[in-house]
Amino acid sequence: MKTIGENVRAQRQSRNLSQTGLADALGGDWVQKTVSRIENGQDMTVTQLEQLIRVLSPQILAETNLGVMASADFVYLLNESRIAESREYLHEAYQATEHTLNMLRGIGKALE
Repeated sequence: MKTIGENVRAQRQSRNLSQTGLADALGGDWVQKTVSRIENGQDMTVTQLEQLIRVLSPQILAETNLGVMASADFVYLLNESRIAESREYLHEAYQATEHTLNMLRGIGKALE
């Protein structure tokens, strides 16, 4: 298993970025020292992890324990998202059908 820090270093180097360059790309409170600490296995916040993924790649989770867990969670969340989208679509279709039925009822009453 690799560490996220090792993967961060590899992704950073593959983009020919220095630690300072990566910190600049991340913006905000990021400084070279923060990048160095993460690459050397220090703890990071979830927000920092999200920012690193956004700037570098989800590959920073590859072959890590967190990556294995995240993959399973991602599949679950993707499926849940698709279910939610389907529910939303069905709800909209139901509302459109209900609207059409109400219009037809109004036409029917007008013709009586």
